[in-house]
Amino acid sequence: MANHLTWGPDGWLYGVTGSTATNRVRDHEFQQAVWRYHPRTKDFEIFCEGGGNLFGLAFDDVGTMFFSSNGGHVCCHGVQGAYYEKAFAKHGPLHNPFAYGWFKPIHKRTPYSGGPTPGTILLTGDSIPSEMRGSLAGADFLGHRILWWKIHPAGSTFELDLGGELFLANDSWSSPTDLAQGPDGSVYVSDFYDRRTAHPDPDAEWDRSNGRIYKIQPLGARSGPVDLTTRSSAELLKMLEDNQAWYRRRAAVELVARDDRSILPEVHKLFRSEVVRNTLEASWLLHSMDALDDSMLKKMLEHSSAEVRSWGVRLAGDQKKITSGISAILESMARQDDSIHVRSQLVATAGRLSHVAGISILLGWMDRDIDQRDPFVPWRAWWSLEKHSTTSPLALISQMTSGERPQKTSFRENLWRLARRYASGSGNKDVELDERLGEACAAILRSIANDMPSEGLESVSLGLGERGKRLGGMGMGSLYETYALRSSEQTPSAQRPAKSLAVFLERLWRADSGNLLKTRLAIQAGCDDAERTAIANASNPQLPESSRLHWIESVTRFGASDCSTQAMSLYQRSEESATIRRAALSLLEKRLSLENGQQLLATYSEVSPPLRTEIRRLLLR
Repeated sequence: MANHLTWGPDGWLYGVTGSTATNRVRDHEFQQAVWRYHPRTKDFEIFCEGGGNLFGLAFDDVGTMFFSSNGGHVCCHGVQGAYYEKAFAKHGPLHNPFAYGWFKPIHKRTPYSGGPTPGTILLTGDSIPSEMRGSLAGADFLGHRILWWKIHPAGSTFELDLGGELFLANDSWSSPTDLAQGPDGSVYVSDFYDRRTAHPDPDAEWDRSNGRIYKIQPLGARSGPVDLTTRSSAELLKMLEDNQAWYRRRAAVELVARDDRSILPEVHKLFRSEVVRNTLEASWLLHSMDALDDSMLKKMLEHSSAEVRSWGVRLAGDQKKITSGISAILESMARQDDSIHVRSQLVATAGRLSHVAGISILLGWMDRDIDQRDPFVPWRAWWSLEKHSTTSPLALISQMTSGERPQKTSFRENLWRLARRYASGSGNKDVELDERLGEACAAILRSIANDMPSEGLESVSLGLGERGKRLGGMGMGSLYETYALRSSEQTPSAQRPAKSLAVFLERLWRADSGNLLKTRLAIQAGCDDAERTAIANASNPQLPESSRLHWIESVTRFGASDCSTQAMSLYQRSEESATIRRAALSLLEKRLSLENGQQLLATYSEVSPPLRTEIRRLLLR
C-alpha cells in the first residue's frame, strides 16, 4: 500500500509504506520502507527499510530526505540503503539477516509531551516566517496540534529542537494526521476529526463524515490555481531558481516529461551558478534527463560545495556502471574528502558499484580510520561491505589484514562483522560457497592468532548460531532473537560449519582446551571431545560454581550429544546447589527421555519449590 507519493529531486518517484501491509513488487517483498520508482528506466528499489508505520515523506532544499510514522518520535533522516529500528517482536526482522544494526529516529534535544507526528513536511519559501523557514513541521494528532522543529547538524545526521506550535486546536476531537505545502506556501492540514484516534476495537463505529482540511495561509501569499503545463520550457527553467520548493519540483517534473533538449545549454549555465541550490537543481535535472555525462559528473565530484559533491557521489552510484576515471575520483575522495556528509554517501554508494570499484572506496575510507563515533557512517560502510563480502572472500580478507590495517578500529570492527557473516554460511546450500566462506572466516582468525580478542571469537559464535536461519516471510516476530540482537545469548545451535572452519576451530580449542569461549566454538563446530570436556567440567564440584554454570550453558545451547545421564546425575546430587541443579534440568530439555521423566516425577515431592517449577516447565512444555 503506497502513501505519500513524492517526486524526489533526482527524478525518482518516492513513496512509503507502513507496517500493517505486506507488499510484493516484482521480486521485492517488504513492509515499512521507503521505496522509489524511476519512470524512465522502470527501475523499482527499496530505498531504505524500517522506521515504523510510515506516513510522511519530505525533501529539503539540498535533497535530504525525512520520513515520519505514527510512532512516538518526530521523524527519521532517510539515507540510501539504510536500515531503521522497527517493532521487531511484532513485525519481524530486517530483510537482510546480515545487517547487524539499524538507525534510530532523529534525536530530540527538547523533551516534550506529545504523540506521534505523521505527515512531516519541510517549511520552505519566502512566505514562511524567517525563524521557521527550513524547519520541520509535523502533525501531533494526539496533542491536537502541529509542531515545528529546528534542524541541527549532528555528524552526518541531525538533531531536533522544538521550535513551537504552528497550530493548536481548542477541540479534543481535532486530530491532525497529515500536512502538505501548496504553491503559495500555505500549509494544508488534514484533520481526522473524531472522538477516538486509536483502534482498540476493530468493530468500533467511525464517523467518516467529519474529516476536514484546513489551510494556514501566510499573509501576502500568491494564491490561485497554477498550471505549469501551459508554461514555456524557458519559464519552467527559471522556476528552478524559485524559493518555493513546490515550483521547483513541479517545474522539473514537467521539463523531464517534455524531454526538451534545447534547454540543456541553459541548464549547464544554471549549474555554474554561485548558488548551491541552483547547481543542485541543474544537476538533478541533467540526471533525470539522462544528460549527466562524465564531464558534468566530474565537475560535481570536484565542486567546492559538499552538498554538490555528495550528490555527485550518489548519482554516480545510481548509474551503477561507472568509468575507470570516475572510479578513481571516488577512491581519491574516500581517502581525502573533508566532509562527513560526502564520506557517508561514498561508503553507501560503494555498495551499488562493481566489486572492485566499491571495495576500493571502502578500503580508502577505512585506511583513514575516521568517523567511527558517527551514528551513520560506520554502519553504512558495513552494509556496503557485506554486499561485496561473498564475491572474493579470501582476497578481501587478504586486503583487510595487510600491514597495520587490523590495528585500526575501522578494519577491526568490520573484520569481526565479516567473521560473523562468513561463519553463518551461504544460507542456500551452496556447498562450494560455504567452504569458501568458512576458509575466509578461518583466515580472519589466523590473522589475529597472536592476539585473539574475545570480540572476534564471539562474532564467530554468533555467526555459527545463525547458520541455516534465513527470513522465510513476513510476520515472523520471533526471528528478532536470531537476527536483530547482538547478544550471543539469542543464538541457538544450528547446522555445523564448513569443514575448513570446523577443523580450524577444533585446532584452536586443542591448543587451549581450558578456554571456555574456544571450547564453545569447538562444540558448535561439532567437536565431540570438546563437548565431553565441557560436560566433565560442568560436573566437577572442585570448580567455582560460576565457571560450572558457563560450561553447562555451552553444552545446553550448542551440544549435540546425548548427555542426559550426566545431566540426571548432576541434578540428583543433593549436595549441589539449587542453581546447579536447575541448570542441569535445562541441560535435559532437548534430551529428555521417558525414563528421565519418570525419574524427575519420583523426586518431585522431595525438592524445593523452585526446582518443582523447573520440573513442571520441563515436563509440560
